[in-house]
Amino acid sequence: SSTPCVACGVGEYTPQGSFGTCATHTCAAGTYDHDNSSATECVTCGPGQYSSGSTVPCTNCSAGQTDFDSDPSTPCEACPSGTYADPGTTGPCVPCEIGTVDLDEDPSTPCLLCDRTSQFQDDQGQTACK
Repeated sequence: SSTPCVACGVGEYTPQGSFGTCATHTCAAGTYDHDNSSATECVTCGPGQYSSGSTVPCTNCSAGQTDFDSDPSTPCEACPSGTYADPGTTGPCVPCEIGTVDLDEDPSTPCLLCDRTSQFQDDQGQTACK
């Protein structure tokens, strides 16, 4: 006798003719079930985004974080002080340019200009004016 097919749940994708339990077809990290249907493929997140899988939607890396490896299956990483990153950034964090500093040491806020009359900064990636 044959075993009847069983519908899989939300966050899982079951290719036609597949075997095994539904759990073996859960949307992996970097993908998600965009329509809550096990009949449609999991959607892959784009660079600068992350999803832990299943039904967790893709989200952009927050300001101050970056997707260093452009791999949506790995979490976004925090940028160090002296740098800045816009939401959804991929690759390295952007160092504060010469003449600007990260006064609050928060990579989610833009670098600020030094007061050119009494202060300056002639190095990149700094957190204080000279």
